[in-house]
Amino acid sequence: MAESGNEQRIFLRKASGLIRTASGADTFIYNFGLVSVGLGVASMMYYGPAYYPGGNLLWASLLAGVVMAWVAFGLITWTVTLPRSGGIYVFGSRSLPPFLALTLSLVEIVTWLFYCAIAAYWIQYLGLSPAFYLIGILTGSDAWVNASGWILEPWPMFIIGSGILILSGIVLGTGMRFYLATQKVVITCALIGSAILIFVLLPYSNADFISSFNAIIGPTLGEGGSYEAVIASGRAEGWGAGWEGGTDWVQTWLVANWPFLPLIGSAFSIAIGGEIKSATKSHSWGMLGAIGGTLVIWLITIWLCTDRFGYDFLGTAAFNYTEGVGLQTDPTITLLAGVLTGSPVVSALVAAGFILWMWMWIPGMHTFGVRAVVAWSFDRVAPEALGKISETRHTPTVAIWFCVAITVVFMAMFVFTDFFS
Repeated sequence: MAESGNEQRIFLRKASGLIRTASGADTFIYNFGLVSVGLGVASMMYYGPAYYPGGNLLWASLLAGVVMAWVAFGLITWTVTLPRSGGIYVFGSRSLPPFLALTLSLVEIVTWLFYCAIAAYWIQYLGLSPAFYLIGILTGSDAWVNASGWILEPWPMFIIGSGILILSGIVLGTGMRFYLATQKVVITCALIGSAILIFVLLPYSNADFISSFNAIIGPTLGEGGSYEAVIASGRAEGWGAGWEGGTDWVQTWLVANWPFLPLIGSAFSIAIGGEIKSATKSHSWGMLGAIGGTLVIWLITIWLCTDRFGYDFLGTAAFNYTEGVGLQTDPTITLLAGVLTGSPVVSALVAAGFILWMWMWIPGMHTFGVRAVVAWSFDRVAPEALGKISETRHTPTVAIWFCVAITVVFMAMFVFTDFFS
């Protein structure tokens, strides 16, 4: 361990080497992007009605938002008191036994790096594949339909997913200023995608969707394939057993986990606490603004999707598709929006916005893991190399690529093994 005179150095160096580059707007965009508004609403609409029949997603989202706001108040207090980058490790290492703080931080960053791999997987599974399939159906192109299946095969999925994860490392390695600048462009395009979805759904009705679905997707389901048949087959396989209609408050409470999980991202600015200007104001507006903005988009989109596509259809279609029973059709809301309009252009635009929301998850969570690793190294509980900061870009290059390697390993495990199934 390095020494100065007779005094032993406790930390790796006198300062972390990271500089304050994030403004209040950058902090809001960072948190808002890490909620991944599009992915959050898509996963709720995909899994909520399917496995929590009767759960009211509007009330569940509001409940999750209130709970997350209280969590955010606590995290704002912590990160303003200790304005360092590193996530919960910073507070934990100053208030808990060192081994416990490191263990909690390790569990946390492994989780978020795993979710980087999941996001890369979902970009293909929930974004690209459904879009390719519908474009193929609408244009009569077998090439697009075949591509929708090919992209889900193990090797293509691993190679494309790993490429996405490596791209995140390249963006972060270029420097925090560049990353924050790209996020402004990405979130603008993602918001345009969400707006397109909302405005596309507004003029239509459930009857319009049923007619379009039966005309476009019905023939691909075989003889007797229709909107009504999908619902009937799902009920026959056990979906909604014991549910008599209306709001089930127990299921609403349970399904609130789905909006709460992405809302955790609204507080991720704690990862870059030492790189944020005007910390108190930036964190407060960044966290609470991200929660509020997310809820507005979610509530509008959930109401429109439920009304236009039908709650029972969303539930039975996803149940059949994920369980491999009954009449199976992809219930991803981006695909269903394309079915409603019958437009491959709309399908592509909505899917692009959805994919951009998922992309924002990846470098954001990647940054969280990187900053924790750097904090460990700074406190000398991890190798010194992981704390090395580029003097020109002010970014921890070694830690970035160390975390990229972990995410690629997770991607391989996710694609080639049944470990996470």
